[in-house]
Amino acid sequence: MQQHPGATFQEADVVGLYKYRPPYPQRLFDVIAERAPAHDAVLDVGCGPGKIARELTARFSQVTAVDPSAKMIELGRSLPSGQAENLHWVNAPVEGIAFPMSYDVVVAANSIHWIDCGVFFPKLYRYLRPKHLFAVVSGDAPYDPPWEDDWRAFLRKWVTELTGDSLDSPGWTRKMNKHRPYLDIDAEMEFDGLPFCQSVEDFILCQHSRETFACSRLADSREAFDQELRELLSPYADENGQITFQTKTFLTLGTVRA
Repeated sequence: MQQHPGATFQEADVVGLYKYRPPYPQRLFDVIAERAPAHDAVLDVGCGPGKIARELTARFSQVTAVDPSAKMIELGRSLPSGQAENLHWVNAPVEGIAFPMSYDVVVAANSIHWIDCGVFFPKLYRYLRPKHLFAVVSGDAPYDPPWEDDWRAFLRKWVTELTGDSLDSPGWTRKMNKHRPYLDIDAEMEFDGLPFCQSVEDFILCQHSRETFACSRLADSREAFDQELRELLSPYADENGQITFQTKTFLTLGTVRA
């Protein structure tokens, strides 16, 4: 049983499977830099292995990357740009730290729904420069693949079974959007990823890097989960067992309300 939401990201098995997640499109990083009011300091909250933070080291003078999982940060340090001199890793819950500086830009990528917004945003506001940018990033899963209908049915079944909540329920929607009352939103954008190819088996492993489908959470149901997903995807694989799909990344830009 999880002690708190997102606890699985402390697990070595989950962290080790992050390599199977598709990358973000490069245009995402360009737009964040283009929209930044200045390029002195950027904060990445819930950074994981620094998928955003490591890319921004080439675009900002100082990058602070915060995550409560020591294993995620250990992985991030081992990846390209993870040892950059201007990248400062902080292993702590973002709600509980004293930030080391004030920031021009704050990014939350696939992490804002894990954060206690009522604690985080009032605290963060004290560390924001008058002209600042808050960026929310989401989307690294298949977008409208050929198996979309079966995939959605699969997700609805397993999300309900594992969480007790339905994928499209009002509660689920509120969780995904709980940050919005704290922001004055200026723009919302979408970016298409390049076609991404991976084996059916690697796609299944990628799902186990996600909190809902972590192996520890599936427990005795893992074999059934894997086999059902394998049977769903196999008709769409080529002769080498590879499937190809695109992702769509969503970017919300705004400022934090006083």
